[in-house]
Amino acid sequence: MNNRYRLSMVLVALALACQSCGLLTSSNHDIEAYKPVFADASAGNLEAVKTAVEKNHSVLNAREWDDATLLHLAVQQNQKAMAEFLLNAGSDVEAKTQDGLTALHMAAQNGNIEIIQLLLDHKAKINDLDSKGWTPLDRATKWEHPAAADFLKARGAQTGSAH
Repeated sequence: MNNRYRLSMVLVALALACQSCGLLTSSNHDIEAYKPVFADASAGNLEAVKTAVEKNHSVLNAREWDDATLLHLAVQQNQKAMAEFLLNAGSDVEAKTQDGLTALHMAAQNGNIEIIQLLLDHKAKINDLDSKGWTPLDRATKWEHPAAADFLKARGAQTGSAH
């Protein structure tokens, strides 16, 4: 009887652990449906992303494998018009990837002052820390974008605790 009890408990624990991962039950969203919109955001295909958002507004909160949002991908690829659309449509300017990167961290790392300004206009936190303890200013400096670093400093940016 003792072995049956243990086996039952193990099976219950496994079922609970696997429930949220979609192995035993279906997940809450269709990952395959999100792939094209992520590619479109990266490529700057604004009309396709607008259509996807109109069809299903929840794609604004969809995440790629590293928890990147459409906004992260647009900023990473210097797609200003895309980033502006996504922000105006309701994308979370403070969403973070698994490494704690916000879109502002990415814009600073790219040295893209226009997108940095756009994100700040949408209330991005200028001194937010990523998982390394770096701020957007730290990333602009490390990736050798002095104009972006000066731009951030002029708006109150500081270095993180890792420096």
